[in-house]
Amino acid sequence: MARSDTAVFLTTFCLTVVIDLTVAVEAGMVLAAMLFIKQVSDTTQITAVDESTETEGSHHSLIGKEIPSGS
Repeated sequence: MARSDTAVFLTTFCLTVVIDLTVAVEAGMVLAAMLFIKQVSDTTQITAVDESTETEGSHHSLIGKEIPSGS
């Protein structure tokens, strides 16, 4: 289990004991969503693709497509 998952679990558990189950679940969902978004953004990369960078052969997504100029 990752540290972030453990942190969400422990935060939810502590809030359940100290405050209320409803508040704990809400906080746990918000924390888990924020950590998921961060993980996805860390593992995603965006690169420009045009004819000069195309080296993948005929299975590439640009084959047979027109690219507008000035993009």
